[in-house]
Amino acid sequence: MTDPAPDASAESPASPGIRWSARLRSRTRFLAALAWLVAIGSLGALMFGYVWPVTLEPASGSRLITDLLAFMLVTFRFHIGLGVLIVAVGALATRRWRLLALGASVAALGLAPELWLLRPRERSAASHSPELVVMSVNMLYSRADPAKLRAEIDRIEPDVILFQEYTVTAEQVLPGLLADFPHIAQAARDDAFGQAVYSKLPFEERVSNYPSIGSWIIPQQYAVLAFGDRRIGLLNVHVVPPVSLEYYTDQRAQTAAIARYVTDLLRSGKEDGLIVMGDFNATPQSSHLAAVRSAGLVDAHQVAGRGRGSTWPRTGMLRYAPGIRLDHALVGVALEPLHAVVGDDIGSDHRPIAVRVSWKPNANR
Repeated sequence: MTDPAPDASAESPASPGIRWSARLRSRTRFLAALAWLVAIGSLGALMFGYVWPVTLEPASGSRLITDLLAFMLVTFRFHIGLGVLIVAVGALATRRWRLLALGASVAALGLAPELWLLRPRERSAASHSPELVVMSVNMLYSRADPAKLRAEIDRIEPDVILFQEYTVTAEQVLPGLLADFPHIAQAARDDAFGQAVYSKLPFEERVSNYPSIGSWIIPQQYAVLAFGDRRIGLLNVHVVPPVSLEYYTDQRAQTAAIARYVTDLLRSGKEDGLIVMGDFNATPQSSHLAAVRSAGLVDAHQVAGRGRGSTWPRTGMLRYAPGIRLDHALVGVALEPLHAVVGDDIGSDHRPIAVRVSWKPNANR
């Protein structure tokens, strides 16, 4: 008796290699679909950030939430571009040409505005007029390392230092550490909003801790110095961070008040020149900085800096990620920014910044 012939219609078990190949194809299709979603979603997010008309006018409800969303998308535009760049590289590796075209275009939309800052820029020729170096330092509740701070000050050699997050601890320590800055105006606080101005040059008038920029509950110091044979005003800025809707509302109001104050200062002609400098908690592309610049100021880093100029964050694991520029030096048109620099780490979550300026030859006297 012979054995029955095997049933040809019976399905033979797949080999491990075939099963692995099927799983790989399935996962590849899933990742490709996910990549398309990321690219399309990022395109929508970037376009929304570009076109949504964020203003500094009072707002509430859904409008305020939408404004904050647009503000954050503009703030992290570069990082969105980096994320989509990874998608484009993956599309190139797997020869998905349409996904590559979309990913590369979206990445360029996010990265190009800041990559443009990497271009070589002509430095202004040395000026025959006096030069002034102003430095801005966020102290992180005075947790910055005094030795690192002193070393950075020695390297940059500022004439004036504007401090933010200046506490009672700093009030006790820094005057002795910075004895070569004999002219000091302090508005120390126990929270993140104390300020101080340290200067090698005498103040022309009493430093105002709460200038007439609105109903301020945190200092925004305004100092006037003699620079050459003219007067220069220095506004030390630190507005609240947009960590909640309430803070974002306050930040908008504070920035709008600063823009109005700067406009009035420049129109009054009281000072021959003006520098507005400090921690704005907003990026150069934001409506906040645009409002202050529109008063008649230029971004010193855009003119005389190098690279992206990111200043935050410098603590924790985030310090290894590409940062953002929250600290700015904005100068009036009578001044020529000769050099703008981002300093080294001093133990704060912000890097310090500095700007060197001189009077323009054709500046009105």
